[in-house]
Amino acid sequence: MIYIYVGIGGIIGSIARFLFSIGQGSFPLNILSINMIGSFLLGFLTKFAAEKKSLSPTLTTAIGTGIIGSFTTLSTFSLDTLTLLQAGKIIQAFIYIAASTSLGLTAAFIGMITGSKLAARGHNHG
Repeated sequence: MIYIYVGIGGIIGSIARFLFSIGQGSFPLNILSINMIGSFLLGFLTKFAAEKKSLSPTLTTAIGTGIIGSFTTLSTFSLDTLTLLQAGKIIQAFIYIAASTSLGLTAAFIGMITGSKLAARGHNHG
């Protein structure tokens, strides 16, 4: 049954990514934003689910792997980087690589801290 939930999550995440990426200009700012949002959400979900222990593993997997996993994408990041390089936009390509990795790690870290604090708040008030 978990496969169905992950599949439904995948549909939701991939449609969200498609809609969010419409109208992207020559610099892949939309995909960068998608990956930062996804990094934050996955970091948040990971810590929150681990510490709160009130989310079912099935729901956590459906959201993390299904929705967030299909919303973010390394393949699009890779293709966008190569497209910038092939267009001779070397500086933009390296800015994109640096921003994606540093901001992605930062977003995931902030998500983990937020998830942990929110989970702890529930323990203190529950």
